[in-house]
Amino acid sequence: MTFAGLESVPNIEITSTEATQIDISLLKTNPYQPRLQDTDIETLAQSILDHGQLQPIVINQDNIIIGGHRRYFAHLHLNKQTIKCTKVHTSSTELYTLALVENEERENLTDLERGLSYKKALDNQIFKTSKDLAAALNKSASHVTKMLNLLKLPTTIQNDIRENNRKPSVDTLNCLMSIEDEEKINQTYFKYIKGELNRTDIKNIAKNQKDEKNKVEKAIVKIVHNKLKVDYDLKGLDKDIQAELEKEVQELICRYVKCK
Repeated sequence: MTFAGLESVPNIEITSTEATQIDISLLKTNPYQPRLQDTDIETLAQSILDHGQLQPIVINQDNIIIGGHRRYFAHLHLNKQTIKCTKVHTSSTELYTLALVENEERENLTDLERGLSYKKALDNQIFKTSKDLAAALNKSASHVTKMLNLLKLPTTIQNDIRENNRKPSVDTLNCLMSIEDEEKINQTYFKYIKGELNRTDIKNIAKNQKDEKNKVEKAIVKIVHNKLKVDYDLKGLDKDIQAELEKEVQELICRYVKCK
């Protein structure tokens, strides 16, 4: 078969084993592909011009391209009217799974883009749960979770990854997500990109922040000469929380004494 991913998806019905020509205007791209056109289409187009189309694309019963998007775009670049293809019959689930198989073979696809395709499949209820998605892709549940977590990164970081085709590892980006303050996440990320920090440094930043947050000073509460005195540093709390705390303390006191 012309597309290596087909054998990894069970029960695919092959409706055409012979390659045939199809009008390129009838074709539709796979809706589950996070990014379709690569930057090296011209190189492939030149190869097709010199040697012809060596391998057919694969389409389904709805003329949706399953495998061979780069060849399709190269043909468009060359203003070709037809393209060689073979046909299979797919369900929506199989269509998505095959899109992911094709994506896994594309080295220039970012993990953020893979995360987007995972989310799209879940949002469209192609798979009911992330566990079902992981099983279909033969991946661990933690792998899918980490990919989806990337979509929670600050917009500034997501844009930088897209625009500059950055490829920090999934684990590194998930370490960043352990840092709670968005401004701190951004600062740490760009220091990492510049080579000023490594993943261990990011882990330490997240750990130190968590340790600092978990530090709880014991409030000193004393009653002296019938007056309640409380000594506690509130500088770690924002003003809204301080106001809420003040209200709760007042309500507590009123439970024991008559308040005006």
